Amino acid sequence: MATILKLKDVDDAIAGLGYKNKDTLKYKLVHAIRQCYPDEISTESIQAIDTEELVKKLWSVDGDSELLKSKKKNLSSVKSGINADLKRLYQEGTNAQGIVIGQSNVFDMSDEAKNKALGSIDSNLRDEGTEAIRKITEMLNAVNDILTQSGVHPVSGEGLEQFDRMKDLLLDLSRKMGLSLNDGGGTGVTADSAVAVADIEEVVDEISADAADEEIVEMAADDLTDIRDDPDQSGEMQGLGEAAAPDDATHEGADELLDEVMEADLAAAAVLEEVEVTADLAEVEIEDVLEEQEEEVYEAADEDLREKAEILAELAEAAKVLSQLGPDFRESAYSEEVIREKAKLLSEEFERDLSIRERFCNQHIFIKGGDYITGGNDLAKNDLPQATVRLQEFYIGKFPVTNALFETFVEKTGYRTTAEKNGYGFVYTSRAQRVKDSMTGKETFTWHSHLLYKKIQGACWYHPNGPGSSLHNKRRHPVVQVSLEDACAFAAWTGKRLPTEKEWEAAARTAHGNVFPWGNEWAGNSCNVEKSYIGDTTPVDKYLEFANACGVADALGNVLEWTLDNWEAQKPGEKNTDIHVVKGGSWISDGPVCLSNRYPMDRNTSSNVLGFRCVAI
Repeated sequence: MATILKLKDVDDAIAGLGYKNKDTLKYKLVHAIRQCYPDEISTESIQAIDTEELVKKLWSVDGDSELLKSKKKNLSSVKSGINADLKRLYQEGTNAQGIVIGQSNVFDMSDEAKNKALGSIDSNLRDEGTEAIRKITEMLNAVNDILTQSGVHPVSGEGLEQFDRMKDLLLDLSRKMGLSLNDGGGTGVTADSAVAVADIEEVVDEISADAADEEIVEMAADDLTDIRDDPDQSGEMQGLGEAAAPDDATHEGADELLDEVMEADLAAAAVLEEVEVTADLAEVEIEDVLEEQEEEVYEAADEDLREKAEILAELAEAAKVLSQLGPDFRESAYSEEVIREKAKLLSEEFERDLSIRERFCNQHIFIKGGDYITGGNDLAKNDLPQATVRLQEFYIGKFPVTNALFETFVEKTGYRTTAEKNGYGFVYTSRAQRVKDSMTGKETFTWHSHLLYKKIQGACWYHPNGPGSSLHNKRRHPVVQVSLEDACAFAAWTGKRLPTEKEWEAAARTAHGNVFPWGNEWAGNSCNVEKSYIGDTTPVDKYLEFANACGVADALGNVLEWTLDNWEAQKPGEKNTDIHVVKGGSWISDGPVCLSNRYPMDRNTSSNVLGFRCVAI
C-alpha cells in the first residue's frame, strides 16, 4: 500500500538532489517518474509505474527483447543510485518526508521515515490517548442517553427504526474503539483508554514475533479491518436528522427533543469522522509494516539471492585488492591463484550485465607467455632502449574501453570521475577537422594554424568536448576524460587491471616485434590520427582490418591509453612521482606513430584524447 504523500514534498526532494545535467540517466529517470503525477490525487491513485515504459523513455529498445532485459537491470541500478542520494538528503534533513522510489517505481517513504512516523503515532497515542478517548466517550454517551432515556422514543414507525439504527451504530462504534457505553439499563459508563493503543501494539508485536510465518502475516492483515469503521456508516449517520423527522408529533415536546437529537447526531458524526481519520493513519502505518515484514519473508526464502549477495561481497573485496595491484603480487594478502579466481568471477558478473552489442566491445585477447621486443631507438619521442623481455601469459582488451561499457560501470556503482569532481577537463581541438551536420549530412572542413588546448568547465566523460557535446552516436567510441584513478576503478570493478607498459607494447607488437600493428611499414588510412582529418574519436572497430595478428585493434591513434608504469625520467632531477606512461598516440597525433612511442601524463589528467584498455591475468 502506497504512503500518502504531497507533491510539494516530492518536488522538494527532487530539487534537493541537484541533478542539473538533463543528459544523465538519474535526471531522466526521476523526472520521468514525476511526470506520471499530474495532480495531488495521483499520489494516492497511482500504485505502480510500468518498468518497460520507463526503460523506453530512457533508452530506445523497441523490438529488442535482449536489450530490454539488459536495460531493466540498468534501470534498477540507476534507481538504486537515486535512492542512495535521497536517503543521504533525509539524513541531512533536506528530504523531510524521506521520499524514495519504491519497488513499483512510485514515490514512497523510506523504511527509516516510516518507522519514525509510526513511532511518533505510537507516542502520541500513549501521551494523549486517554484524554481524547475520554472526550469521545462522553459525547457518545450523551447521544446514547438521549436515545435510551426512560425507554421512550419521540417518534414511531419509520422514525423509530432510524433511532434504533443510530443506537446500534453508536454501540458498534464504541465496541470498535474499545469503549463501554450505557445500553439503557443504568449500569453507568466506563472507558479503557489503553485498548486502542494495545490493539495496534498487539498487531505489530504479533508480526515481529514470527515474521517467517506467512499465515500470521495474512491473519494480521485481516485483523486490521476491525480497526477501521465502515465509511458508509458515516454517511448514514450524517443523514439521520433528516430521515428521522416525523410527519406528525405524537408526544408532547417532541420538537424540542428532536432538535437535541439532531445536535447530538451532528456531534457524533464529527466524532466519527475524526475517528475514521485516526484509523486510516494507523492502518497506513501498520500495513506498511506488514509489507516490510512480507518482503523480509520472501527475501529469507530466496536462497539464490543470498548466495549471489555473498558472491558479490567477495567480488567487491577482490576489486579493492585488484585496484592496487600491478603484475607483482608479493605485497598482496591473497595468493595469485585466489586473486585470479575472484577476478574471473567479477569479470563474468560484468559480462552478464552487458547486451550482445556491448559484449562484442568487451572481448579480450589471449597473449601467450614468452619473449617480446619492447622499446626502440627514437629517443626524440622518449622511447626506451630496445630490449627483449619475458612475460607471463595474460589477456588484454581487444579494444579500448568504450562509452557504453563505462556507462554500465557508472550506472551500477554511481561512480564519479575526477573530471566531474574537479568540474573541468582538458579539451583539444585538432588543426584539421571535418564536421558532418547530422541533420543535413553536409560536411564542412575547418583548419586552424595550430593545435588548440583549453581547460573547459563542465567537460567530463559524458560531455567529452565540454557542455553542449554528448555521447550521441558514440556508444562504440572509446571513453575519454578519464584519469588514471578512473581507469583503475573501472578495471578493478570488472575483475581486471590496467596493463604495464611492457604488457601493452608486447600485446600490440606481437611476437614479431612489429613497429606498427599491421607490420613495419606505415599504411595510409590505417588509424585515426590528425591527417585522417576527422578531428574527434572514432568507433573502436572502425579500423578493424588493421588489427594486429593477435586481433588487438585500435592500438594506434584514436586515444592515448593509460598504463600502470611510472614515467622514467630522461632528464636528471626530473620528478616522476605522479607521472605515468601513456601509449598509442591519438587523433591529434601528427605524423606516423610507432608502438614503441611513449608519453608522460599526470595521473590526475582528464582530456578528450585519453582513454584506456584492460588486462586480465
